[in-house]
Amino acid sequence: MLSTFVSLLCAAGAARLARLAPVLGTALFFRTTTTALAPELGRLLNTAPALGLVAAFVTGLLAITAGKATLDALGVRDPTVRGLALTSTAHGGAVVALSDEPEAFPYAVLMYNLGAAAAVGLLSFRPVRTLLLAIAGA
Repeated sequence: MLSTFVSLLCAAGAARLARLAPVLGTALFFRTTTTALAPELGRLLNTAPALGLVAAFVTGLLAITAGKATLDALGVRDPTVRGLALTSTAHGGAVVALSDEPEAFPYAVLMYNLGAAAAVGLLSFRPVRTLLLAIAGA
């Protein structure tokens, strides 16, 4: 829950810093969930799921291309931390990126599923949703 909440806070902060239009800023929240749960997030956030899926796709591509190198540069070697950290940041792309690390991969898959459920749960809670939308400027 904490990791997903921090990821959502980072998405909200990035939306604010980039001065994205509210509809685009809220689409960044989708990067914390699976495609199957995107329609529910769209309903909660009043945002078209297609926009959120694009945000998730781009984040995933970044994880595939630069995620492992970033973890290596930061000196993150523990497989549990690698799996949980990268997947809480980049979701599906992280699972693909870590598929060749047999010790980190199960933690990536675990975070993939639990993080998606946590995102929907957190955003279903009105005070959390209100806080994140305020930070994002939506």
